[in-house]
Amino acid sequence: MNKDINLKRLLEIIKSRLLIIIAIMVVVVAAVGVYTKLTVTPAYASVIKFCLVSDIHTASTSGANERNAYMYANELMGTCIETLETGDAFSEMNGFLQKMKPEYSNIKLRSGHVNIKQTNEKSNIFNVTIVTIDPQLSYDACYAFETMATERATKVGKLTLERVDSPILATAPVSSGIMRNCAIALIISFVVSTLFFVVLNIMDNTVKDGAALCEEMGMLLLAEIPDVNSTSSKEKIYKADVNPKKGGNKR
Repeated sequence: MNKDINLKRLLEIIKSRLLIIIAIMVVVVAAVGVYTKLTVTPAYASVIKFCLVSDIHTASTSGANERNAYMYANELMGTCIETLETGDAFSEMNGFLQKMKPEYSNIKLRSGHVNIKQTNEKSNIFNVTIVTIDPQLSYDACYAFETMATERATKVGKLTLERVDSPILATAPVSSGIMRNCAIALIISFVVSTLFFVVLNIMDNTVKDGAALCEEMGMLLLAEIPDVNSTSSKEKIYKADVNPKKGGNKR
C-alpha cells in the first residue's frame, strides 16, 4: 500500500486520532504538573541594590572631577563584583549571617544562592539577588552580604559601597518551574503521540476499502459486498488509474 505522508495525510491522521492525542496530552501534562509540585521545593528571593562610589577626595568639586570619580568607580565595577563572588567572600557572608542569628550556624550559602548583576555597563549600580528555601533567610542574607561587600570593596580601591534599595521579605515563592515544565510536556506529548500514530499508519498494510485498493492497484472494481451496518450514506466512486490512450476504462 502507498504510505507516502504529506501534509494533507498528516492532518487526516491527526484529525482521526485527535481525541486520543488530546487525552494523552492532558494525562502527561497533569502528571508532570503534579510531579513538579511534589518534588520541587519552593524558593524565596530577596533583592538588595548597591551603588559603587569612588572615595577619591579632590580639592575641586568641578564636573570634570566628579566625572573622573564616577569613571574610576565604573572601571573597578567588574573587579569589585568578581571579588564578591569568591569562596572566601561567601565564607565571610556566612560568618556575618551566623552572628546575626545563632540558628543560622548550620547554614552555608554558596554561589548558587547568590546572583550579582550590574544594571548596565555604564552604571555603577548592581543588584544582588539571594534565593533560598526560607524567605527570612533570604532577607537576612542580604544584610549579611552588605556587611561583607562593604568591607571587601575597600580592598579593591578607593571605593565605598552604598545601599540604594533595601531588601523586602518575600511573601510568595519565585517561579517553581511548573508552567515551564507543563509547556514542555504539552509540546513533547503532542509530537510523540502524533509521531506514534503516523508510524502506526505507515506500518498498517491492511486494505481499508475497495477505493483504496483500486487506487493502489490501478484496477477496476467489479463488485463489492456492501457493509449493511455502515451509517455512512456517501456513495463511493472507484476509479482505475489507467491511461485512456492504452484502452483503459473508468467506472
